[in-house]
Amino acid sequence: VAGAMAAADAGEIALMPPTYLTCLEVGRHQTAADVVAAATTEAPYQQLRPLADIRGGEDWKHRVITKLVRDTVADAVQARS
Repeated sequence: VAGAMAAADAGEIALMPPTYLTCLEVGRHQTAADVVAAATTEAPYQQLRPLADIRGGEDWKHRVITKLVRDTVADAVQARS
């Protein structure tokens, strides 16, 4: 998990927000048993469904969607802190 997070943060790979958030959550625990135990006791993330107007060109779409994904993940991470 740590390797995937580092690669995503460095821009080497792309992770969809649900995958990124799951990696953040799983990465907080030392063992698989800890992950399972936390999953039975902790509240899940609120489902996020961002919407974007993507009528512009491809460059514009990429910029808007990239910013939207980063903002969505940042907001969710901040809310869990």
